[in-house]
Amino acid sequence: MTFTEGQAVRTGGSGTSRVEIAAGDIVIGRDILELITAAMYTDPMSIYREYVQNAVDAIDDAREEDLFGKRDAPKVEIALNVETRTVWIRDNGVSIPSNAFARRLLAIGGSAKRGTARRGFRGIGRLAGLGYCQELVFRGRAEGEAVLTEVRWDARALRQALRSATPDDNLAATIRDIAEVRQESADGTPARFFEVELRKVVRIKNDVLLNPDLVSGYLSHVAPVPFDPSFAFGAEVVKHLAAHGVREPVEICVNGGAPLARPLASSFDVSKTQTDRFTAVSFVEVPGVDGGIDAIGWVLDHGYYGSLSRTGGIGGLRIRSGDMQVGGNDILADLFTEPRFNGWAVAEFHILTPKIVPNGRRDDFEYNAHYANLQSHLARLAADLSRACRSRSRARQTLRTIEERIGRTEGDLPLVRAIPSTLAFRDRQLEAMKTTLTRCLSAVAEVSGHERERSEAKRRIAALQAKIERAKKENGNGKVFARLPVAKRRIYAEVLSGIYETVGDLPLAHETVLRLLKQASRVERRPAR
Repeated sequence: MTFTEGQAVRTGGSGTSRVEIAAGDIVIGRDILELITAAMYTDPMSIYREYVQNAVDAIDDAREEDLFGKRDAPKVEIALNVETRTVWIRDNGVSIPSNAFARRLLAIGGSAKRGTARRGFRGIGRLAGLGYCQELVFRGRAEGEAVLTEVRWDARALRQALRSATPDDNLAATIRDIAEVRQESADGTPARFFEVELRKVVRIKNDVLLNPDLVSGYLSHVAPVPFDPSFAFGAEVVKHLAAHGVREPVEICVNGGAPLARPLASSFDVSKTQTDRFTAVSFVEVPGVDGGIDAIGWVLDHGYYGSLSRTGGIGGLRIRSGDMQVGGNDILADLFTEPRFNGWAVAEFHILTPKIVPNGRRDDFEYNAHYANLQSHLARLAADLSRACRSRSRARQTLRTIEERIGRTEGDLPLVRAIPSTLAFRDRQLEAMKTTLTRCLSAVAEVSGHERERSEAKRRIAALQAKIERAKKENGNGKVFARLPVAKRRIYAEVLSGIYETVGDLPLAHETVLRLLKQASRVERRPAR
């Protein structure tokens, strides 16, 4: 049905008046809890990101208050217990004062972090675990307090309430039914800590939430952990980031193991048979719409042999906000003319402006002019990387062709050197080999990158060129040919040269010629009857 202007209802005229909204007209139902827990955090691993993010925020607060000493370094500890199906995540940040503990941890939204430089600011991420356990517990002790405070959320009771046929309960009433607050003496606990505990964790897929290897692997990509010491460019990258205000990384341990590290090393596997190495790092600045710098990044150069996402999982252009990864390694894949090239690149960009904001799920950013500006600049970088992928691919194909020609020459040269020097074919073949090597050397000079392969090709070419020059001064296998009568040598020379000329396979032609020469030699030596 189509409405004309006359049929449409118009408001705002002189005959209208504003009606005040009564407090009772605003109802926030308990279903909101389902939307901000299980419905929002569909990736179970994201709960670790949310809790580690909050822990690092608390550590940053403690750093600013100068609470860490030489024996009290910033640290996040994670413990997974398959038998009791429990997860603990503890940090030694500032925690929350006891008189504000319940108010902050029972609130939905309205985080005190909004408007600050902290990573979490919506006040809902801490409830991510409600969708993946039966009971969610927060406990902590603030600096200088003698009391430990605990807030418990009954996730099982929440699910029962959501299935209830009485939808008239509002959000506050539901929270009062499923949550409780406790306090007790803090004796025996650390002087300052905050802890999240998930009890009776549900089994998801291959029990990923309680798999230490999978949790460690996930956090090594997402969390602000240091680079592995074996990564040659790690110190240079960290220094550059620190100069732009990116905080130092945090020690995170899972089940008492070694501190997690970013999964980058100087060399890496591209496939089961191919390895590569990083050769250089370059830095990128993204200017803001209103001036200043919106983001900084680093890009690693390597051989571009193929996708690194399918092997070591290090490929892809990634974005971090507060040194926490937002989205996956494919968040910028659509900027490439061929999205597959995203997996060939290794690069990372850190957001510096508060105007580029992660969305609620932290799988992307809120779309605005500032994020569009970032994507525009990175699209140009993606185009450059795509060209590099194609260029390196062509260079490798050229090197493979050169390798084949050098290898064929290396195999054929001993055969040519054994050809009797009286055969014209021998000199022609040596000249042809010399020409082939000259062309190979020119092709190597035009290849960019791949210094190791280029150097090796030049070495082999030089060695072959020297052997060819020596071969020109040799007689070849003249002894066998010399046994033939002078009158027959010319005939044999023409026949044998014809064999070399017409048989495309040099080893086969050479084998045939040697057999004929040996047979002729035996015939000539045979006594007359």
